[in-house]
Amino acid sequence: MYKQPGFGFDQKINDITVGTTIVGYFQSPKYFPSVADRVHSMIWNATTSEGEEAVLTELAAEPRVTVHMRRGDYLGAAARAHHGIASAEYFERALALSDRLVPAAESLVFSDSPDVARDEMGERRGLHFFDAAESLGTVATLKAMALGTGFIMSNSSFSWWAAWLMSRAGERPVVAPRPWDTSGESASDLLLPGWMTLDAR
Repeated sequence: MYKQPGFGFDQKINDITVGTTIVGYFQSPKYFPSVADRVHSMIWNATTSEGEEAVLTELAAEPRVTVHMRRGDYLGAAARAHHGIASAEYFERALALSDRLVPAAESLVFSDSPDVARDEMGERRGLHFFDAAESLGTVATLKAMALGTGFIMSNSSFSWWAAWLMSRAGERPVVAPRPWDTSGESASDLLLPGWMTLDAR
């Protein structure tokens, strides 16, 4: 078994042999440069239900900038001390930047704490909240988030994978928070070359 020791890229992944079980987040393009197409295909072509497909078809017909506001367990003291949390101010700045990069585009907020997200951001024009989260499983939610015309991330592996999926579809602006966690690490090896960063505070 190989267990990823941290969030950044670990060179030791290159020493594993066939048959090794790997455990981790692997949210860095350095982990799979030679098999990126296969990884994308495995996720994107994963089976989804008829109900999930209906939601995805609806989202694809009217794409918006994806905003992922990770709250949930990040609001707890222990998780917040370790991960930190991307502030409402960060999302406001990222949305203002997005307005310039994707003119006239509306935005769609995905959150594991939708009531909190609405309290923080609900008054902004052109901002919609995804209310069908309970009808989608994990993979379908990743697909739904990846259907955007741009992406505003949280410091979350779920954000990372959805933004990576979206980036595989072509040129899309992606904004990520910095630092990635409270240690102050830049997490530069997590981000794709074209992704932008803004202060998370």
